[in-house]
Amino acid sequence: FDQLRAKVMNVDTFSGMEEMLYSDEAFAGGLSQAKVNGNFGMKLHEHDKYNGSHRARKSYHFFNGTIVCLGTDIENTNEEFPTDTTVFQLAATTPDMHDYWVAY
Repeated sequence: FDQLRAKVMNVDTFSGMEEMLYSDEAFAGGLSQAKVNGNFGMKLHEHDKYNGSHRARKSYHFFNGTIVCLGTDIENTNEEFPTDTTVFQLAATTPDMHDYWVAY
């Protein structure tokens, strides 16, 4: 967990803490509908301070209490800390949710 902490520095006595790292990607946005539905999406590019090779496209969709998280084009060339992804992170906890997997 110590390796997950940001390496924040106090660069001088006037600027305060340094860690406002901007991405060179220009897309991030979201919307809401009726205060219960909505979505958010972004293109992620890790800052060069932390290797800079990690990239991904992420989106989150909210439908009546269900959240669907998607990720595409996930990449990372950092061999010391490789990026792993999983598929179908879904907990079908009720019988009606099991119907999703039934072919009609």
